Amino acid sequence: MRTRLPIPYISSDLEDVSAKELERLLIHALRAEESWLLPRGPATILKQADATQDITLLALTFVLDRYLLTVKSSGLIIMWDLFEDHTKPSLSLYASHQLGESGWLSCVSSLNASKSTLFLALNHDEIQTACILSVPLHQPKLAQAGVRASFKLLSQLHLPSPKIIRAINPQSKLALLTRATLIDVIDWTNNKCFSVSTPSEDLEDLWNGITALRFCGPYILCFRTRSVDLYPLPNPNKELDQTHALPVLTHHFANVTFRRVSLSSIQPVDNLDIPSATYKLSFLAYDLFAGLFHYALTVTIAPIPAISLSLIAMHPMALALSHPPFDSVEVATPASFGMPERAGAFATAWALGPEGRRGVWIERTRSSTDRTIVAFHSAKSEIGAQTDIPAGDDANEHDNGHVQENIPNIDGRAIMGVHSYDLRGAPSEDITTCALSEARGIIAFGTRSGAIKIIYPGRTPNAWNRFGQ
Repeated sequence: MRTRLPIPYISSDLEDVSAKELERLLIHALRAEESWLLPRGPATILKQADATQDITLLALTFVLDRYLLTVKSSGLIIMWDLFEDHTKPSLSLYASHQLGESGWLSCVSSLNASKSTLFLALNHDEIQTACILSVPLHQPKLAQAGVRASFKLLSQLHLPSPKIIRAINPQSKLALLTRATLIDVIDWTNNKCFSVSTPSEDLEDLWNGITALRFCGPYILCFRTRSVDLYPLPNPNKELDQTHALPVLTHHFANVTFRRVSLSSIQPVDNLDIPSATYKLSFLAYDLFAGLFHYALTVTIAPIPAISLSLIAMHPMALALSHPPFDSVEVATPASFGMPERAGAFATAWALGPEGRRGVWIERTRSSTDRTIVAFHSAKSEIGAQTDIPAGDDANEHDNGHVQENIPNIDGRAIMGVHSYDLRGAPSEDITTCALSEARGIIAFGTRSGAIKIIYPGRTPNAWNRFGQ
């Protein structure tokens, strides 16, 4: 079943889970599969203490298909428990924390190896400080006693210059931050830092800024606007003149600019001969003029380091809109998925699930304030040209995936419409971020003013209650 459908995470050992609970989890997965591409609505609004303030939403993330993490520039951190009784949806406050004054710039989160604790890292724009926090998960005794879990401040780092935090690794206690073309690797236990230079290659004088970083075995996986790079991961506790046996690998994209990407989880590929020799992930990237691109990426560590990209599917935009907005306000209605003539469109937000099997994007026409929420399944087969780029002279080969033939379209379906008369007024209803629970089929989205809404599978918020019964 795991190879076909995303299954909700089980915190207990499998032998400790009752047959009835397993049955309900499987029914949840099947119902989510059946309803994922169907119309839904209306949305459930999350009530927040600062909902009336115009505050930037730094993070909107589902954790283990059960919790929803929200972080705002005001320093307010809230984690919601969406399935407190494991079977029916709830919307209870799990933990909250307030960090100092407003002005927080960026936030990332990561689970520890046992998936029992969530780690967060935030950095402040003005006071140039980064904070590392943690919160325990799966605390049934606290819930039964009516006590909320709490965030714990683990470390506070002084940053000598403004930076953006991009990734953290709870196992190695390392954080990745960027400033201009440099990647700083910081040990948050002692504040020691090692900087990795990312060469600003000519690329016809086009900007190639850093958009995302991930830990990938012995490498730093670096996504840039026009390339994907792999840099050997240094140890900040060693001398500065470190030498690496691993080469730097680069794959360039031609004629596209990906200013933001949404990544699935990085999964090591089992290999009995060489443990952790290969890693795989997929990512959803957007170019303003070319549209959405869904890629699969493979990183090979041994015997020869290499990076391999496969274009799974794409969705052309800008010149044509394939999902007309709904007329009603936040209520899904049946609609044909034909392509109207001369209707330009663009995406305001997009997200890919941690397994890379399901995704969502928010689409809007250039002449309208209506937005359409579009859901899709990953293409069943990785059709498309695949370019293997080993270390050596071919490491700078350009990708022409967006003009190759036989690339399937992303099979997106409009599932809900959202209407607003003013996208930039106060409070603004323009959707700027979104997230999805891949196994539960739940979608969350945030607006420019910081409001957060959730849409469950089915046409009503209570439609999920019948699942598993």
